[in-house]
Amino acid sequence: MVTQMLCLPTVLLCTLLAFAGNTRAQFAGEGNTYPAIGPLRGAALPFVFSGTSRIEGQNANRVGTGSEIPQSYWRVELVPTLTAYGVPFSLNVLLSSDQSNLRQNVDAIGLYLNPQYYQDILRQKVSDKIDELENNESVKKIEATKEAFQDPMHAISQSALADSVKALAPDATKEMDKFQQLQQLQDLRNTDISKHLDDVKSLGLMTSTESFFSNFPTLALGVTYPNFTPLTLSGVPVTGANIEWTPGNFYLAVAGGQTQKAVVRDTLTVDYQNTLFAGVIGFGKRNESHFHLTTLYAKDNSSSISSPKTALDSTFADTSILFRNGPRANYVLGADLLLIPDEHFSLSAEIDGSMLTRDTRDAGVNNSDIPDWVRKLVDPTISSFVDYSYILQGSVTLPESNSRLTASTRRVGPGYFSLGTPTLRNDNLRYEGKIDQYFYKRQISFSGFYRTEHDNLIPWKQATTTIGSYGISMGLNFRKLPYLRISYSPYTQTSEVTDSALKASPQGDSLAINNQTTLISVFTGYNLVLGRTVLSTNFSFSRQDTRTRFGIGDYSSNNYNLNEIVNLAIPLTLSAGVGVIVPHALPDTLNSIFTLDLSGSYTALDVWTSTLGVTIATQKNIDSKSGFYLSTSFPVWNVGNLEIRAEKNLYTAISQQIITGPPTIAQSGNYDEFLLRATLTKSW
Repeated sequence: MVTQMLCLPTVLLCTLLAFAGNTRAQFAGEGNTYPAIGPLRGAALPFVFSGTSRIEGQNANRVGTGSEIPQSYWRVELVPTLTAYGVPFSLNVLLSSDQSNLRQNVDAIGLYLNPQYYQDILRQKVSDKIDELENNESVKKIEATKEAFQDPMHAISQSALADSVKALAPDATKEMDKFQQLQQLQDLRNTDISKHLDDVKSLGLMTSTESFFSNFPTLALGVTYPNFTPLTLSGVPVTGANIEWTPGNFYLAVAGGQTQKAVVRDTLTVDYQNTLFAGVIGFGKRNESHFHLTTLYAKDNSSSISSPKTALDSTFADTSILFRNGPRANYVLGADLLLIPDEHFSLSAEIDGSMLTRDTRDAGVNNSDIPDWVRKLVDPTISSFVDYSYILQGSVTLPESNSRLTASTRRVGPGYFSLGTPTLRNDNLRYEGKIDQYFYKRQISFSGFYRTEHDNLIPWKQATTTIGSYGISMGLNFRKLPYLRISYSPYTQTSEVTDSALKASPQGDSLAINNQTTLISVFTGYNLVLGRTVLSTNFSFSRQDTRTRFGIGDYSSNNYNLNEIVNLAIPLTLSAGVGVIVPHALPDTLNSIFTLDLSGSYTALDVWTSTLGVTIATQKNIDSKSGFYLSTSFPVWNVGNLEIRAEKNLYTAISQQIITGPPTIAQSGNYDEFLLRATLTKSW
């Protein structure tokens, strides 16, 4: 079962770990220590091999209700990292039994410059240099002199400090630059070091190799996930290359490759093989003040599917029962601006235009209003359309009053599409604003927001839908007292028929929508310390109240939850949770839902943790579910940490239907479920 399923991946992992051990000896030498996780302490070595791995497998007696996860599966994730002269390159490998020719790729392999490890290496260098300077005797004398002459109300100037050092500690005068360097390093330690690479470089903490690769925030080959802007390219897996180059204030980014393979989903839809290329050029780094120009081109390969549209037309005529979607082509051009004059203010703007051709095999467009060079460049057809989108956002922080204000507006036209953001919802215009206010040393907080949006911008639909919401919340976090958070947020959805002919008919009035939903929530809790025992008590209440225009969909519910966690002096943690949901609908035939969760976790020998839990949920005359789980986690010699979880669930669905006479009960959808999951992780 699971053991057999994990046999091959486990052998592969063990082989890799053995190779890692030999590589460590070759690179680091016999007398050097090697870090448990990451190339931090070994950064001074010319070559350091490290990484992480994870193998997971599951076997169950059924497919979960409403789940796409198969009964049995295995996944292998390997992230080996080679740090060469302080520059870490990682290989991200994902292999899964879910890989299939009938869906898009799950397996992925990508080689990239690891930004997190790279920043950790530099941060470690900063910390080591701070430790070195803090132990320097001359620097200690300068610090003592500064404290002796420090005005309690004002900071001492560097020139005044230098004069004081010269008078009281002449032998430390030559070390003033080291003291100033220490102050700079201490400021860097608690900041995002990726935004201060120039400071690290000026302090002499980067080698020439590290300095060269610091100009590449992103350097990746294989399966990559480029993130240019929210409206152009974000979140799409691209099998190819993704590179950012930022020498000084110049910025250049390119990404390109295949975004999807050809897959025939069913008799109606198909995924064509798609290739995408995108680029950005401008001034300023992405997360700093900048002005960038972005362009994107993506196109489906019509020959990647063996049944072309022309052959289908002669067979199926106008029925179009096969492959209704054709190969697409997409062009996007845009600009984005970010201004951050100081830490208290920021302003960002993005505007983009797009052209999408729904079927590149359609007849071309011969329009004298379109310049010839444009037609040759984008090759429009009768299924092509253009539109634009924009985002404008600003934020202001007022430290004197502990206030923060943010506001934004976003428009995505009904004809705006980018294949780099396929999940972007178009045909909507949104306005929103938010305020956060803090009082009494940030122990009291208030916040409020307002948001409204509507569709049918051109208008081309029969009705326009408007969504509006606002909310206020308060938080109390006084020391040694229970915390309290309260929020109130109404939500409205209205739909107004805009088609004049439809509006005049009785059917038009029935299509109008007016839904109102109100959400109220209260959270409170307290942590009580009794010797070496800590008790954490949390209670929450929430209410949802929905009202519809004709009352057919009216619904409300009250939700109560009480949770208790007890951390004992011994390595034992007990937790219990009780919940009650009281729903109301028309007709009011719903019963309350009761839930109970109990669990205990014990750690033996500081490394072996086991947890046992029980869950119960029941709704009278409707359904019930009960189950228990047992999980245990422990190290397996040098192979890694093994976690095993066994879970048993019983579900009974009961529907009560009164026709004539006494009620009859019919069971449906019942199941007895058992699953076993094993996960092996390793860091070296």
